[in-house]
Amino acid sequence: MNVVDAVLLAAVSGELEEVRRRMEPLRDVPDFPWSSFLGRIGRQTVMAVETGIGLVNAGASLAAALSRFSAHAVLMIGCGGALPGAGLELGDLVSATEEVFGDLGIQTRSRRMDFERIGIPLIRKSTREIYSRIPLDSDLFRDAESRIHPFLPPGTRIHRGPFVTVSSVSGDAWTARTTARRSSACLENMEGAGAALVALRFGIPFLELRGVSNRAGDRNKRRWDIAGAAAVSQQAALGFLEGG
Repeated sequence: MNVVDAVLLAAVSGELEEVRRRMEPLRDVPDFPWSSFLGRIGRQTVMAVETGIGLVNAGASLAAALSRFSAHAVLMIGCGGALPGAGLELGDLVSATEEVFGDLGIQTRSRRMDFERIGIPLIRKSTREIYSRIPLDSDLFRDAESRIHPFLPPGTRIHRGPFVTVSSVSGDAWTARTTARRSSACLENMEGAGAALVALRFGIPFLELRGVSNRAGDRNKRRWDIAGAAAVSQQAALGFLEGG
């Protein structure tokens, strides 16, 4: 099996443009079902995968990558929507402390019950049972934090907190508040939990860094900054990889 230092994941091509420019020598991965490329960033050999949108795409593409390449770490980057009460601003960088499956469980008209309430784990790992919340590798972030600071624009704020992965993003303020309350998360996204679960199954440390592109529930795209959020997450990834 081929070996890489890291598998780097992002949902769409715009979240990998700067990474692609910095990789050398750059080559495509032959016969791989997702758009992907290989190269070096600093001293690190990296496989970058454009997963496509959604947690199924994210989980399936990572499983395919890890079946072909042995990796020391998995890094997911991209954009996310700040949930109410999180204290996040557009352009902030946020690292996930855990990933929450926001849609799994039982839904009634009045409430939602997650898998822990009904006693069905997603995965049993060693002596642990993992339900809807997947803890991420805190040691990996502590190792990364000192590396990424010099690569970020001056004044960029770095936060940590739970992320929630949903299949349908919040379309209004009420939904965003409900998602925040149910998940206790600070950032909403559509891929992270799928990739985090696969990384856990393979026993590989997983780090997720996202830029805040919008406020969850606000669908006015004139108030979004997708390009800025994608840029700050890629700059953080480059810092993590080049400093390793």
